[in-house]
Amino acid sequence: MEQRTVKVSKIRITKSDLLSMCENERVFFIQSGDLLNDLNVFSKLLMFCMNRQRADIGGFVVAPIGGLLLVCLLLEA
Repeated sequence: MEQRTVKVSKIRITKSDLLSMCENERVFFIQSGDLLNDLNVFSKLLMFCMNRQRADIGGFVVAPIGGLLLVCLLLEA
């Protein structure tokens, strides 16, 4: 299987750069950033749910099924 690498570039966008964009592009830019943030949180929750070990958090034993239920609740919201 061929290995591929991802090149990540950091882009700085100032408030004046955002204001210089047309409104449709600005809305798309903001919403795509929000979508990427949501996907990042969702993937971390899925990784937590896939962990087969139990976790002891503050005296409570949390099983992975609790994380799965949380994901289901978030998807309904």
